[in-house]
Amino acid sequence: MTAALLEATANLVNQADALATIQSMCEGVVEATPHIRLAWAWFGHPDTREIRPLVAVGPAKAYADSLVIERHLLTSMEPARPMRDHDADANAVARLSLYGPWRAASKQYGFEVAAAFPLHIPNPRKRGLLVFYADNADYFERVGEKPFAAFARLAEATLSQAELRAQLHRKATHDALTGLHNRGWLTDELEKTHANAERYHHRYAVIMFDLDGFKAINDRHGHAAGDRALATAAVLAKEETRRGDVIGRWGGDEFLAILHETDAAAALAAAERIRARIETVDMKTADAAVHLRAGFGVAAYPVTATTVDDLLRAADAALYVAKRGGGNRVAAAPALPQEK
Repeated sequence: MTAALLEATANLVNQADALATIQSMCEGVVEATPHIRLAWAWFGHPDTREIRPLVAVGPAKAYADSLVIERHLLTSMEPARPMRDHDADANAVARLSLYGPWRAASKQYGFEVAAAFPLHIPNPRKRGLLVFYADNADYFERVGEKPFAAFARLAEATLSQAELRAQLHRKATHDALTGLHNRGWLTDELEKTHANAERYHHRYAVIMFDLDGFKAINDRHGHAAGDRALATAAVLAKEETRRGDVIGRWGGDEFLAILHETDAAAALAAAERIRARIETVDMKTADAAVHLRAGFGVAAYPVTATTVDDLLRAADAALYVAKRGGGNRVAAAPALPQEK
């Protein structure tokens, strides 16, 4: 068990996949002693309606594959007791013969006792369990719970690392104010979209837009009002695009949407929907109401341009036309001349 624990600790540094890491830990425990018949782990929302093991290892894996612990049983099934307890050391050891269905499972799979350990993750929306099943009723009394609790702490460290990586990735790819993708991520996505369009002869379009009079909003009502205006526009634009489309903050008060498998007409219609939604907003501030408006420029591949840079320039030029025309309108980039 000590050797397995040391190996799991060493592997923790190199593993990027949380589930794979925890599965490797469970495999190490099962390989270390024939007395552990099953090890399984679960993590998710603490108010989940049911628990189904996400990782299961051992000779009795078939039991875990079909195991479902319903929420109303959490008050009666001892291995799930740590889910109900806020104490970080709220481990539970239960002899399975005390519960009818487990008595039959004990005979079929060769286990008599289970030890469950809570997994506390630095995310209030996630909790977890690590459960071990042994073949002797006094196994955990003889061996002690500490080695298994140590594995639980390693599993927590694994999940914490995964949580931190997810947070860092989000910070690197998302705009903090609006929650939309940032320019760096949009640039990469646009390159991928364009490469696929060239290879498979797909269409796509981009919409570039910004808020009319944004500088005046900041100057007259303060930067907090400007931030609210951007966040509001982001929410509305996201709601008016399809699930497969991408929208992000291009910079300042400028946004960019990438519409997959979309021609110029459909992109113009999408831009008009966003414009109409933004136009309905009368944002209350401390001294007055701010009427939000936005201008839009639309460009489509391959009708408007055949490279990413040319497409962005065309969308930006169309946006300039919309702004020069008074704003609160949609303008389309002209199509490329037809070859004779």
